[in-house]
Amino acid sequence: MQAFRSKPSGIDLIPPERKSRSGAAAPRRLDCIDVEFETVAPTARRSPYPVFNDNRRAGGGPAYRTRIIRAKVSMAGRLLSAWEARLSVIPRRRFAGLVAALVLAVFAMIAGLGGDGHGETDPLAVGGAAASVETKAEG
Repeated sequence: MQAFRSKPSGIDLIPPERKSRSGAAAPRRLDCIDVEFETVAPTARRSPYPVFNDNRRAGGGPAYRTRIIRAKVSMAGRLLSAWEARLSVIPRRRFAGLVAALVLAVFAMIAGLGGDGHGETDPLAVGGAAASVETKAEG
């Protein structure tokens, strides 16, 4: 409380007043260019300037050969890839319905495995130690 009674010299605790803004808003640019596209012709055009490329091979084919290596796939792998191929062609709504049905089936199965519906007979028993609730009789 003593800080407000005596004002130390050289310290101003009141912030300066804000200057009013001018009424005119800053002008906005109406056009905004995010991307400039450049079209590419599907076939190569001939350049008006001759270009000589000495690095080309005489055969004209690619300098590399692709080799397909097939790994041994188990029966389960083939079955999974067949299911994946079949699931990839079904419509999205049908796929969503299939996933929802599978989720509901798993949830129902987990709920069904929860027990036979009977609760514990002694819920307060912990590791062999038992506790009981006693009530005092009036009298």
